[in-house]
Amino acid sequence: MNAYLCISILFGFISIVVSVQLTQKEQSENNNKEKCGGSGHYQNGYNHHYHQVNGGWSRWSRYTRCSATCGQAQGTRIRFRYCNNPAPANGGYSCRGRSYQREPCYPTPCPVNGGWSQWYSQSKCSATCGEGVKTYIRYCNQPAPAHGGHSCPGSATYRQRCNRTPCPVNGGWSQWYSQSKCSATCGEGVKTYIRYCNQPAPANGGHSCPGSATYRQRCNRTPCPVHGAWSNWHRPSQCSVSCGGGVRTRIRYCDHPAPANGGSYCPGSAYLQEPCNPTPCPVDGGWSNWQTQSKCSVTCGGGVRSSIRYCDHPAPAHGGSSCSGSATRREPCNFTPCPVNGGWSSWNSPWQCSVTCGGGVKTLVRYCNHPSPAYGGNSCTGSAIRREPCNSTPCPVSTTTTTTTTTSTQAPTTTTTTTTTATTTTTTTTTPTTTSTSTLPTTTTTKSNPTTTRPHNYITIRSLLK
Repeated sequence: MNAYLCISILFGFISIVVSVQLTQKEQSENNNKEKCGGSGHYQNGYNHHYHQVNGGWSRWSRYTRCSATCGQAQGTRIRFRYCNNPAPANGGYSCRGRSYQREPCYPTPCPVNGGWSQWYSQSKCSATCGEGVKTYIRYCNQPAPAHGGHSCPGSATYRQRCNRTPCPVNGGWSQWYSQSKCSATCGEGVKTYIRYCNQPAPANGGHSCPGSATYRQRCNRTPCPVHGAWSNWHRPSQCSVSCGGGVRTRIRYCDHPAPANGGSYCPGSAYLQEPCNPTPCPVDGGWSNWQTQSKCSVTCGGGVRSSIRYCDHPAPAHGGSSCSGSATRREPCNFTPCPVNGGWSSWNSPWQCSVTCGGGVKTLVRYCNHPSPAYGGNSCTGSAIRREPCNSTPCPVSTTTTTTTTTSTQAPTTTTTTTTTATTTTTTTTTPTTTSTSTLPTTTTTKSNPTTTRPHNYITIRSLLK
């Protein structure tokens, strides 16, 4: 590291010398320019005019490494720049200032590898005898690892066997074993049992098993078995039926003596069945299902049909009663309503006569609602409207004479001119083949129909009139 510092200082010194020489050269060239009276460049006695380029510094380089190694207090590091951005040319000035910079630096601490402490006892022995285990521990703090140093190698704990002296073993009894059979099979006997002090056997000064190694126990204390025997047959029960063949039962009991203490039960059955009352029983008659005897009296609107049944399910026998009730019945049928064909109402006149005098037309209407068609019945036949003449009385004639000329469309066949005494009412009927010119009174009468009440199907009638 010291050699590196020396090299850095040497480069710095060389840069200073070069900078001083370039500065002196620039000053000398400037003096020559002033003497010659121009900024041109002289070569071989001729003045060559070139563009003057002043030097420019490059960027600073990275700093060198710190001259001090880890663990030292302070060192130095240097960075450089060069007069080549651009380099001075054609008598241009060199770069001003230093070509290097120096600053203090502080090295990082040196890495410290960890070191183990002495072993410490972490626990007591796990057993007081018969071999136990004791645990020891050490700490990585002599010194502790620092600044990237390695941790301590190896394990921080270890286990060591301890108290390996055998422990005393106290004796333990085995289970009881039968030493002899019972002295009697029933009525109470005696049986002997034995056990051994080997679970475990006493050792290393341990105690022997406490208590006795044998004991006697009473056995087969149950009374001896008594086998059962039957009693006599008892009187039979009533017959299961009063007729038609039944069964009655006799019974006996296993109580002479009753079985006891594991004795066997009486052999055979305790019940005896005998036939009784073989006379056939009376059979009451029963009806069969209803069967249709006739078709419905009508096809619609509700009628009647007959059904029949027979007393043969079963037929009465052996004095049994016959079937109760009637063998026939009448029941309603075909409830669907019959079709109703439509019928016309009477003629009605919802409108007045088209004129009050001189002969007009009156429209009559009727409705298909007496009755209305229903359940698929036919509608009314014929037309719902008709027209008939009305107010045929001639209109009255007025006494006032007024001349009025009325011209109507002329037909090519006839032309008629008429002068009459005017009336208060004028009626004009025009046909395609007649043209009339009449002198009529100036009085004009506007016909207006009186207000009438429109029938329920007014819209339908209006459509029929069109």
